Amino acid sequence: MAELLESLENGGGKLSATSSWRSRSRLERKHHPQPGVPWKLGPEEVLFAALSARTVELARLRAGPGGDYRGALMAVELKIAVELGKLLEKTSDPIFEGLSKVAIEEAGLVCGVCHEEMEVGSHGRMMECKNTFRLHCIVKWLERKMTCPLCRYNMPIIID
Repeated sequence: MAELLESLENGGGKLSATSSWRSRSRLERKHHPQPGVPWKLGPEEVLFAALSARTVELARLRAGPGGDYRGALMAVELKIAVELGKLLEKTSDPIFEGLSKVAIEEAGLVCGVCHEEMEVGSHGRMMECKNTFRLHCIVKWLERKMTCPLCRYNMPIIID
């Protein structure tokens, strides 16, 4: 992937004159390991390459002539990651359907899975049975068992 990004940075998708044939061959074998088959990007790879090219373009515009390109690239990538996270947050995994996000407001509240105290001001997840857990703990638990670890409340199974 780094080689793909480097090739996009160095020539808009074309290999630069300084690129070695060996690195190009390695990239081709990675995506198309069968000998004799022409190298071709799949639909997801085309979208990724287009996104990468736009990211590089935005970073170059942000940095300006003689500016800090690496810093601008990191800032653009961070902004994209934040926006993508906001979009993905709205999608629902069936595990999250029965969990509510709650703020931990009282000291001494213990996660029923890991048995460690939850910090006041942090966020946890409350099941419909009103038991509260750390997010990563209850998600790991519910991936194995669809019941509350404390009261054995059965999580509803949602079938689309």
